[in-house]
Amino acid sequence: MFGATATAGCLDAFRTGPTTVSDPTTGPGPTTAGPSRVTTVDGHVIDVGSMDVQASILTMGVHTDVRAYRAASFLRVPVVLGDLSGEPVTDADANARIRDGASTSIDGGASITAHLDHAHDGPGVVLAMAVPTGEYASGEVRLDLGAGNSIHVPIIRSALAAFADPPAFAVHGLAIDEPIEGDSLHATVTIENVGGTAGRFLAELGPTSVSDSPEFHFDVPSHEEVRHDVSVPFTAPGGSGDATIRLDWGVDQLERSVEVGGS
Repeated sequence: MFGATATAGCLDAFRTGPTTVSDPTTGPGPTTAGPSRVTTVDGHVIDVGSMDVQASILTMGVHTDVRAYRAASFLRVPVVLGDLSGEPVTDADANARIRDGASTSIDGGASITAHLDHAHDGPGVVLAMAVPTGEYASGEVRLDLGAGNSIHVPIIRSALAAFADPPAFAVHGLAIDEPIEGDSLHATVTIENVGGTAGRFLAELGPTSVSDSPEFHFDVPSHEEVRHDVSVPFTAPGGSGDATIRLDWGVDQLERSVEVGGS
């Protein structure tokens, strides 16, 4: 996402006060795609990446958990903080400042605070705001960086449209290879995206006897059904015998009783 050649000529530098960052190919206002919006603030480069709308996110507390709502979806906004040479900054405090100062507003309504989606392996953070399902005309993401510095980024039109018919998943099958042997659990899940927007199916899979289970995710096009093979780490609950395996995708769960063999 970062690179000196990519940011040259694209920086909107300022010292204090708010700025609105928009797609240079279309002028101010929402866009139909999600190009990076790059801004310099207080000696750093803030790169706001392509927004999308997803059914669920991965939150982190004592454990990582899938969070989802039946009547809301999540606006996801990747944000990378970098130095002026184009290198991402890995300072946890700096990234926490981005999270704590982030919010969104839809159609001039109340501010929606941000969570972090931890189902993310790249640099920076992915902000996630839960937006009730509905039709919206406009919105913006605000990053309050302190000392009078803030960034206002319009929500792209494709994301606004997705709020009316977001990704939504129906689980039609969970087949687990048994007996489960060794330290891996192998399964096949059959998932249908019954929503009007392509999305990521995110779930936990593991025995009910443990407090935290591994997560997995894969993409499912809108109005399509996908069979997906899954392998996750497995710890036998007390050796051989039977175990109850739970698939948890945030808004619902599915359980299967399976045989566990020796390790």
